[in-house]
Parts: sequence; C-alpha cells; structure tokens
Amino acid sequence: MKTALAYFALIFGVLLCPLAGQAQELEKVKIQLKWFHQFQFAGYYAAKEKGFYREEGLDVEIVERDPKKDNIEEVISGNAEYGVADSGLLLSRLQGKPVVMLSQIFQHSPLVFLTLRSSGLRTPFDLLGKTLMVDSAGNGDAPVKAMILKALGNLNKVKWKQHNYQFGELVDGKVDAMFAYISNEPLWYRSRGHEVNIIDPRDHGIDFYGDNLFASEKETREHPERVEKFLRASHKGWKYALENKDEIIDLILQKYNENSKRSRQHLTYEAGEIEKLINHKFVEIGHYEASRFKKLWKFIQNLGSPTPKTSVGSFSTRQKNLLSF
Repeated sequence: MKTALAYFALIFGVLLCPLAGQAQELEKVKIQLKWFHQFQFAGYYAAKEKGFYREEGLDVEIVERDPKKDNIEEVISGNAEYGVADSGLLLSRLQGKPVVMLSQIFQHSPLVFLTLRSSGLRTPFDLLGKTLMVDSAGNGDAPVKAMILKALGNLNKVKWKQHNYQFGELVDGKVDAMFAYISNEPLWYRSRGHEVNIIDPRDHGIDFYGDNLFASEKETREHPERVEKFLRASHKGWKYALENKDEIIDLILQKYNENSKRSRQHLTYEAGEIEKLINHKFVEIGHYEASRFKKLWKFIQNLGSPTPKTSVGSFSTRQKNLLSF
C-alpha cells in the first residue's frame, strides 16, 4: 500500500512540475535609464528589489545610460522595452519618432543653468553672448533653451556647446554656464569649494515636466497588458521609495553605485530634491495636465520648427483627447 501511494505521489509531482514552471515564468523586459544609477531612478529599484515587478510577472533589467547613445533611440530600436525621458519626448514625437508617454513621474524639471558665483551671471539676461554647455540628446535641453528664448528672443544670441560632462570646464572658464540637475551638480561644486548661482527656468516662467516613463508604439500596440503591469509596479515602487528614502539610499549604495560612486551625503541631498520635483504629497504619481504640454508645444512653434510629422494626440496612452492639439 505504501509503495502504491509513493508511486502515485511521484507521478502526481511529475505532472505538476511543468505547471509550476509555467506559473513562475516571468517576462523579461528592460528599462533604459537616462543617466547613471542614482536616486533619480529610485522607484524602479524599489519596484525590482521589493518584488513589485515580480508580482506582476515581470523580470526587469534596469539599464544605465551610455552617454554616447541616445536613450530614446535605445527604446525605439528595441534594445529596451521601456525608457525614462523628459519633456523633450514630445519633441521627439513631433519629429515622427514612434514613442508613447506612459506616465509622468516628475512634476517639474530638474534642469537649470549653473554659473560661478564670482561671474556675476545671475539671470538668463546676463547670458547674452556667453557660452552655454547643454546636452541636446533626446531634446533634453528644452527647458533651459525655452528660458533663453523667452529672455533673449533668439537662441542665436548665445553660443551653444555640447555637454562633455567635464564639470571642471565651468571652473576653468571654458564655458560661462553649464546645464545641470538641481538635484546633483550644485552639491558637487559646493563640496569642492565653488559657490554657484542657480538660474532656474521655473523662476522665469518656464515650468516643463521632468522625468517620464515611455515606450515604443510597438510595445504599447503588441503588449498593452504588459504595459499596464509595468506601470502599476513602477508607480508602487515610486511610492515606496519616497516613503522609505533611507532604505532605498542603502540599496543604491549596496547594489547600484558601481559607476556613479555617489556618497550617502550626495544621495540624501538628491533624494530631498527629487521628492520636491515629484511632489507626490499633492499630485498623484503619473498624473499630467495637457495645458503644460501645450506650453511646450508653443515653445516648439516659437523655435520655428518644421511642421509636425505626427499627431500630438497619439503622444500618450492616457487622456488622449486632452492632447489632441
């Protein structure tokens, strides 16, 4: 009798093995970050390490940006299913690139210009004829260019230099102002004894959105359920990260700091600034207002950009009717 029971138990276990394997099988996807690992992407680390992606059936690889590559093109090419961009994504869409915004994470852009305190350059009006260093990849310099356009009336009234991320060039006088993140570079300069002025577009009537989540048209068309799973887990991750900042800082120091080499002091400073930019206590994570994208659209028109190659209404998977302008 015992032998028969053991035999049936063995057969039953063998039959269940394939089913168990199927139940545990996860879909592998990648998210392409727009920079190196830091608290700027804390929600995605939390979603992965706390098991939120796994709960949705996803095995997510978080990929740092290679500065030599365009993070938006990495998603379009299929090297990653999802990506992090900013308000410049709208410009990419209008240029005919098949990208779709999934969720708006940062309610404000972290982009500012920094100048040395000793330079006396404190406003965008002071930058007339000066050399400004920006990173134009993915149209990520839209907020600071909009500020210059509004202040000076023409982008040609300054000299533009592509960012090489040699921050010492500001100190050495090779550039007069440097495009930077308010959550990073001010502390970098101050910790090295250099006081800086922050020229923030928001102080001059330019308030574009910051980081968002996006995918290719192909991903949203062929895998709509996977998109929703990824979004749910990512939003959950961001909520957790902002409510448990010290824990996620520990996590970044332990697992996501090989290239960035951020100190605890830097990550703590960054976390405080990022929380202000997301503004989650007053605005639901992922929310956006069409009116603010319309302001960006007006900026594009003022630049004299070519006629859009695609409909703005197809830019987002949500509130499509609000973006049909």
